Amino acid sequence: MTNLILLHDPLSPFAEKARLMPGFRGLAWDSVFIPSEEVRA
Repeated sequence: MTNLILLHDPLSPFAEKARLMPGFRGLAWDSVFIPSEEVRA
């Protein structure tokens, strides 16, 4: 099974919550950091 790839947007509280649940469930996941300038453009 492939790992989940979750986006790390520092300005989004929902992105943080989405990253917490796989760790709580013991699932493997990777995080990709996206600078806020690119997200909001």
